Amino acid sequence: MISWMYVHIRRNGWACAALFALVACRLLQMMALARSVHAAESLFDSYLSINSVDLAAFLFVPLFCIGQMRSLKLYSSPQCALALGSRARAMLRMGVDCVLTGMFMAALLHASSYLVLLGRFGSVSVWEAFRPVDLVLQGIVLSNSGIIAFLVMMMFRSSAFACLAGFLYGMWDFMAMNIVGGGLPAIGWSLAIIPDGAGWQTIAVHTGAIASLLLVLGVLLWIVVGKVDYLGYDKCLSKA
Repeated sequence: MISWMYVHIRRNGWACAALFALVACRLLQMMALARSVHAAESLFDSYLSINSVDLAAFLFVPLFCIGQMRSLKLYSSPQCALALGSRARAMLRMGVDCVLTGMFMAALLHASSYLVLLGRFGSVSVWEAFRPVDLVLQGIVLSNSGIIAFLVMMMFRSSAFACLAGFLYGMWDFMAMNIVGGGLPAIGWSLAIIPDGAGWQTIAVHTGAIASLLLVLGVLLWIVVGKVDYLGYDKCLSKA
């Protein structure tokens, strides 16, 4: 079976477009933080401003889903299940792809954040800028959006609809924060940024919530892949 690097890096126009958009965003943020007289003074506030929930909802998660478009179409096809030899292996390939891509995207986000903060403060500790717990949690959030996209793709055979479902998951926390009266639980990016100075209890709660959602989505993907009608793949895809 073809490798992860071949799928996501070699001649992948969607991934290149997503990477270009991320670089452009970081350059704009670097210029904005350098010139603004109201720029946050603390490292954490600056980090939070360039990795906020609204940016995740309208930029980071959509870019992740767009960059995953190629693997979304490839791994959901009956040819993939046939090449792997079973539905279980196809499901595992989808899950592993989402996790690897999510962690890779999170690493890119933190590496680019480090450069932006370096331009703002001149000298920044790598450990403080990368925030390893945040990196892992954000990688899981992105993985969740990818698995949701695969779930919808397997059920409806529409890559556009699948990406939209991933977008909506990324927007959930943004909408929950802006609904009058509140009441909606955070299930995504809000939990992926640990407050400055937070203790292990907060870290455990945030990690448990996001990891539990990943587990639930993985079980759902297992069930859906096990029941999907591969024989009607081409017919459903032509109607999408």
